Amino acid sequence: MTLVRPSAPAPAGNHVPLRPPRLPRQASPRRRQWATAIAVGLVVLTAALVVQRIGTADPLSFHGGPEVWRSRPGDERGIARVDNALGTDVTVGFVQGGPFVVRMGLVNDGRHGVRIQGISRESAYSYRLERVETSAERSEGFVPFEPFTLAAGDTRWFQLHFRFAECRLEASPGSWASRTTLPVGSRILGIRHREAVPFEKFALSVPGGECDHPAL
Repeated sequence: MTLVRPSAPAPAGNHVPLRPPRLPRQASPRRRQWATAIAVGLVVLTAALVVQRIGTADPLSFHGGPEVWRSRPGDERGIARVDNALGTDVTVGFVQGGPFVVRMGLVNDGRHGVRIQGISRESAYSYRLERVETSAERSEGFVPFEPFTLAAGDTRWFQLHFRFAECRLEASPGSWASRTTLPVGSRILGIRHREAVPFEKFALSVPGGECDHPAL
């Protein structure tokens, strides 16, 4: 006789026990704060690098002499030029309430176009800037300034009309007030700038001293 072992009873149904679903772990408030701070820091750092690159990659400078006269081209009474190792120093003698004009070219030495917004009309104690004219040509076609885009490598010519203050200047012997920059407002890649644009190898000088009614 053969003995047969009874089989174990089958479990009721074919159900397999399931584990409860695992819920995603939520970041703590402290971790979220750190993540936000890091993201903001990266944005600020990127923006700073972009601004620095734009500021250094697109330099503006004034070239071309400059040409200086009193009320009309060729009238150079009291105007002198002194050449030295650093360039040319143009001196303009003081005349109470008298005008003088400076012509020079603004050059974009960078790799991007620069939107020129304007030139500040800040006074320089004994004289002030009254109006500005521009032209694509050096000696003709000057019109009142309007904002424009200066393409990379291009030059736009400026005529700057200055006027001395209505004062009795007590000049100090041998004292000259020199200017080697001009404040220019610009926009590069949508970012606004206001910088002191340098004169390339020249300076503009007027007598120094005390003025009882300075240009304001």
